[in-house]
Amino acid sequence: MKSISCEEIPGQQSRTRTCGGRKFDGKRCSGNHQDIRHCYDIHNCVLKGSWSQWSTWSLCTPPCGPNPTRVRQRLCTPLLPKFSPTVSVVEGQGEKNVTFWGTPRSLCEELQGQKLMVEEKRPCLHVPACKDPEEEKP
Repeated sequence: MKSISCEEIPGQQSRTRTCGGRKFDGKRCSGNHQDIRHCYDIHNCVLKGSWSQWSTWSLCTPPCGPNPTRVRQRLCTPLLPKFSPTVSVVEGQGEKNVTFWGTPRSLCEELQGQKLMVEEKRPCLHVPACKDPEEEKP
């Protein structure tokens, strides 16, 4: 459990299933009747992050008139650990099923002086002038 640094949420998720009738050549349904998993809260836990690729350019804002700009971004996104769906509880006492909930916080190396988001703006070219709706009335 050393690899899970966040707290276990009190409680668990469970699901059950019923086996109605005898299918599969008269055999009972195979597998467990109930499935239980313990929940771990990784919300706001600090995890190592990596910078995303640049997003696509946004639309020009404002869409008409003087000085419109477009924007694209890179975000620091958390690298979620590849936790196994089961973890050993205590040596010799078997394993338990687990699931993870929440959005962790990411920690990236600084990029262009920023730690969470880098934004790039560019002017839009050949944008039409805005028309006043009042001028178009006959």
